[in-house]
Amino acid sequence: MSNNIPDFTKIELQVVATALRERYAEVIDLQLADAEMQIDKGSGEKVECPVVFWRQQGASFVVYKMGDKRFAGRYFYTPREQFRPAEDEYDEVGDCVLALLVVQADHEAQRAGSI
Repeated sequence: MSNNIPDFTKIELQVVATALRERYAEVIDLQLADAEMQIDKGSGEKVECPVVFWRQQGASFVVYKMGDKRFAGRYFYTPREQFRPAEDEYDEVGDCVLALLVVQADHEAQRAGSI
C-alpha cells in the first residue's frame, strides 16, 4: 500500500478471531479488505487502510488498522445506522474488538428493552 499502513498480522487476526469465538461460541468468518478513512483529525485527507470485517446477528462490524498500534472500530445495521465505541482509537486490536462488542451488545439490549 502506498501509505505504508501494514496489513493485519497473523497474531492480530488471531486475537480478533479468539475474541469473536469467545463472544459468540462459534467460529466467525472474517473478511479482509481495504477501506478509505480519515485517520488524522486535522486533515481532510482519506487514506486506504486495511480492515477486518464480519457479520453477526444482523450487524456488520469493521475494525480499521490505521497504522502500527492504531485501530478503530465501527458497526452498523444499515448505512444510516452506524455506531462506534466511545474511544476513537485503540492501541491494541483486542481492546478495540472488545469495546466494539460491548457497545453493540449494550445497544442490542437497549433495542430489546432490556436496559
